[in-house]
Amino acid sequence: MPDDAMFEYVAWFRDGSLPPDDQDCEWSGVIYIRAGTLAAARKWGDHLAKTCLDTFIGSKAEPFLDEVPPGNPVADDGEELTAGQIGS
Repeated sequence: MPDDAMFEYVAWFRDGSLPPDDQDCEWSGVIYIRAGTLAAARKWGDHLAKTCLDTFIGSKAEPFLDEVPPGNPVADDGEELTAGQIGS
């Protein structure tokens, strides 16, 4: 995938087992996705986010030109990740 770019993908989730006023009721997860286009990165990120057990609220993706911070999950377009990786 030599022409692919890196995108930062952020998804927001809601934990339905917690009351709405709990500070941990909503949370976000960040992953980095290597894809050919921004639309492809967001589509794949949304697919991955919807595999989590918590309720998927929404997402955003944007080009990422820096080095991915160590320990953060990176996926190629079409590569599956675990729910734990998505929420890290």
